[in-house]
Amino acid sequence: WGTAIANSLARLDNSSVIIWAQEKEVVNEINSKNKNSLFLEGIDLENNIYATDNLAEAVAPLIFYVTPAQNFREIISIQQNYIDKKSEIVICSKGVEISSGKLLSEIINNILPNINYYILSGPSFAHEVGKNKPAALVISSNSIKNSIRISSHISSKNFRLYPSDDIIGVQLGGAIKNIYAISSGIVSGLNFGENARAALLTRAISEMVRISVSLGGNKESIFGLSGVGDILLTCTSKLSRNFSLGVAIGEGA
Repeated sequence: WGTAIANSLARLDNSSVIIWAQEKEVVNEINSKNKNSLFLEGIDLENNIYATDNLAEAVAPLIFYVTPAQNFREIISIQQNYIDKKSEIVICSKGVEISSGKLLSEIINNILPNINYYILSGPSFAHEVGKNKPAALVISSNSIKNSIRISSHISSKNFRLYPSDDIIGVQLGGAIKNIYAISSGIVSGLNFGENARAALLTRAISEMVRISVSLGGNKESIFGLSGVGDILLTCTSKLSRNFSLGVAIGEGA
């Protein structure tokens, strides 16, 4: 997902896009061949993407964090010493920190309390974004004006961002849908039929609304791209890892 976003950003203009990876083979392949076969196979990357394994180099006015949710605290804790106070951060990871039960916004509020940050979420398979196929997502912050500004800055014809000021609801939609994707796959693997899956997903959306509202989010976000949109993609497609896992479980694999 990080490489796909970097490729999308690199298409906007000729500015350099820096991508950090801990795997030296990934860094070397991006810099020498404009490819990332390990994480985004079959995609040619733009020439203005530069890779590094040094977190001190991976800084810019706008920084995108696309690490797994469970590694987010560790990475941002290390990098905080290198980040300019005027920089802005876009959190592209989806999930809740297991050890604390905290959303990623709560983690960044604790580590970098005065920095502007955004949540990017919505239905988006990395491989399709990497190929520049159309996608629409939500970008949310505490300020709708900031969300509008950033969305206009990094949106493109095929990577459209809708601004929001509901940080909680947008995060919850992206995190919780993974659970429903597994259960949807189980229903499919058990061959319970499309009626059962439609019933499951309808009730899942209802539950997502209740969770979001109870934690301070808006139900409108759940009915949008970061909720229903992500469910339509993740809970019905065999390209979804969570859905495929559920199918395997249902089939007894």
